[in-house]
Amino acid sequence: MRMWRIVSVPAFRRYWFGDIGSGLMAEVLQVAVMWHLTAFGHAPQGVGWFGFFSAAPVVIGGPLVAHLFRRWSVRSVMVLELLIRMLGSGFLAALLLTATGHAVPFWAFDLVAGLGALFLMASSAGGPSLWPQLLPERQIGHAMQAEQFGWNLVSAIGPLVAGWLIAGVGLAAIAAVAAVLFALCSVNLATIPLMGQGRQVVLERGGADGGKVREVWRTIARERALWLTTGLFWVLNAVGGLESVFLPLIVHAFWHGGAWLYGALLGTGAIGGLIGSLTLASAQSGHLLRKVMFWEFLASAAMLLLLPGLRDPVFAFGGLGISSAIGAATATWALRLRFDATGEAERPAVLSYIRTGLWTASPCGALLGGLVWRPAAAGVALMSLAALGGLAAAGGWPRRTVARRRSARHGG
Repeated sequence: MRMWRIVSVPAFRRYWFGDIGSGLMAEVLQVAVMWHLTAFGHAPQGVGWFGFFSAAPVVIGGPLVAHLFRRWSVRSVMVLELLIRMLGSGFLAALLLTATGHAVPFWAFDLVAGLGALFLMASSAGGPSLWPQLLPERQIGHAMQAEQFGWNLVSAIGPLVAGWLIAGVGLAAIAAVAAVLFALCSVNLATIPLMGQGRQVVLERGGADGGKVREVWRTIARERALWLTTGLFWVLNAVGGLESVFLPLIVHAFWHGGAWLYGALLGTGAIGGLIGSLTLASAQSGHLLRKVMFWEFLASAAMLLLLPGLRDPVFAFGGLGISSAIGAATATWALRLRFDATGEAERPAVLSYIRTGLWTASPCGALLGGLVWRPAAAGVALMSLAALGGLAAAGGWPRRTVARRRSARHGG
């Protein structure tokens, strides 16, 4: 498979495995804390608040990270994020080890989650912006596919590992291991040799005007491939925030299952994403924007199986698996559209603002899910409506590609 050729590039291999390692530990810690709060007597509202603080600071952090990208190198900001995660995990481990029973202040979980979310855009937007310094231009498409594969691999393994570890060693040990791993990943990232070091500084610091808030949003507003996919995925992420809260509650209250069943449910969705990233994501022929919208509509329809899944787990497992397989492909195609619609100098800021905007949806959905989680289960229907509206809005998309229009705008 052509995607695997880029792993033979030493610089990208180090970056990719480091990214998977840090992402896996972040996922394990997130799932372990969610189950800890659910199993030890915290109300659904408390779980919802943790989900809220796990994403809400991105609203402030996205513009902050975009500003730091213009002042420092992209890699420096990404290393800073890993160091902050290391300190947060170490702080949480110390509290858990010294607390009596499970009496850890609730604000401690929210604080650590909030600090991680504040700098989340460093890796989310910085990674794609760093790819041109790790790979030849012709292999960037494979890097997008590898990113989706890595994310879904983390989502598949993380919940299962978390369910096993929280039962075997406890949350304190998980947090301590996370602190060590984040430190190792920061050293790895800081020492990767990059191509074109001098050119990198020019792009990151010379693109300051393109990073201003008004200019960034103007760039997004004039490209339908940018604003239409951003609007669609915002709604889908809001529904995803609902799911992050009521999935563990469904397992606990409806199915009367344990952490292993919760991990298996999340892992099934991630396995579907793995399959989609290896198969569907490689097919990029045809009308790409319409393709994104159409397949997201099919993914949204599959998620409606969560409703009968409240009583019969088979439906829930099937819905998550099918939807995730399609979603991995559409996320890869959407990133391709964003790459083609932006220049290299403006890309770090544009991706940072777009992904920041998308992350504002998740805390809203998580907070709503914690407050009214049983009625909110019906919110998955919004996915189908949003995807259907996006498909209709894409109907007038011109036949020429975004890449051709961008080439013409920049003189070839």
